[in-house]
Amino acid sequence: MLQTSWEEKVAAKRASCLEALPNDWRLTKEFLETINANIDSSSNLIQNNVIQRCGILSAEELKITELYTASELVKEIGERRLSAEKVTIAFSKRAAVAGQLVS
Repeated sequence: MLQTSWEEKVAAKRASCLEALPNDWRLTKEFLETINANIDSSSNLIQNNVIQRCGILSAEELKITELYTASELVKEIGERRLSAEKVTIAFSKRAAVAGQLVS
């Protein structure tokens, strides 16, 4: 039986995770190269505003994921100022970007 190295398993898993994302939620190769060139392993991705700079989240989605507490989001949804769909998409996009940055 042919054994697969852990590196090959990791590469296959990364590829399958990336394939599961909508195309417009994927970080571009150019953006990743810029990040890799300008940020070392001790850098903080949050402090470097990587999520804001990647261009995947809209201004409204950034506001939803950065400015509200969970309680405030529940209130906004309950009062129909935000939809559950918009909130879910905003956090899903942010998680998709974070996953691409750390794996």
